[in-house]
Amino acid sequence: MASFRLVLGIINIVLSLWVFIQSFVVNVASNFDSKFGNSGGLGGLFAICFLISGIVLIVNHKKNKPSVVTGALFLLLGFIGATDTGSWAVYKDLMVYDIYSFALGIIFILHGILYQRGSDKTATEATGTVEQKITEKDSSKPETHDEDRIKALEKELQELKSNMTEKRDDGGAE
Repeated sequence: MASFRLVLGIINIVLSLWVFIQSFVVNVASNFDSKFGNSGGLGGLFAICFLISGIVLIVNHKKNKPSVVTGALFLLLGFIGATDTGSWAVYKDLMVYDIYSFALGIIFILHGILYQRGSDKTATEATGTVEQKITEKDSSKPETHDEDRIKALEKELQELKSNMTEKRDDGGAE
């Protein structure tokens, strides 16, 4: 999904430039003829949202977490475009961008839901595996005697102290 998000982010940025140019032309045309309505403004909104979502997708393409925010942005954009069907009559590409937004929004929201279910399942499996390993390790490992280890360390410490005093005494005699 990481490479898909990277490619989709690049496509969205390029598409945002194209939509911006188209909406600019429609805005200029609407100054001369009122039949264009607010098609250019809606196209500009699509362009800004495609640019933002493209940047978010590129920045987060290596993260395994889904871009639910991007999916919500696409769905919101699709709903806004669907409510302004009068603009579709003049600016036909808005319908294509609207369908594209709906499709991507649904893909990212579904990915978020499936990711959440998978991560919950994986977390419980991992917890069970760790607990099994701990109990296996505890049952298979014989008990060590800490007292024996402490005595061995104390003996080693005494030897080091005696070596240090011998070296000090040898250094002081010279």
